[in-house]
Amino acid sequence: MDIRQYFTKKSNSTVKFDWDFEPELKKTIDFVELEIEKNLVKSLKIESIIIWKNNLKIKITDNERMIFRSINCVFRYDNEDKWFWICHIEFAISELSEKPRLHYVWKFTLNEKEKIKEKILKDLVMAVERIY
Repeated sequence: MDIRQYFTKKSNSTVKFDWDFEPELKKTIDFVELEIEKNLVKSLKIESIIIWKNNLKIKITDNERMIFRSINCVFRYDNEDKWFWICHIEFAISELSEKPRLHYVWKFTLNEKEKIKEKILKDLVMAVERIY
């Protein structure tokens, strides 16, 4: 077989992919929110968790340790990431009279829900406990 015939030969593949990125991202964000509520609400004194589009907004108020922080967990992607089911996760951490800072969590595929959960919970604890 000539090399040109190999590349121009039509494929008879019947495999079809169901690439619904947006609903799967929503499921992942909901899963992470439930895990935060289950594991960290009492220990970190989380006041509220709000889901808005591709963000988790977490407000932490701890009067004993004088921690008043707002952490925005952003699930970011572009069109190429959408094709490969990749999501970049980062924290935007802000506090009263402090300069906001950005913490890049990591890049994950949406199939790795357990890894996403573990990494976000670990980094969230580090973001709250960090002393300036």
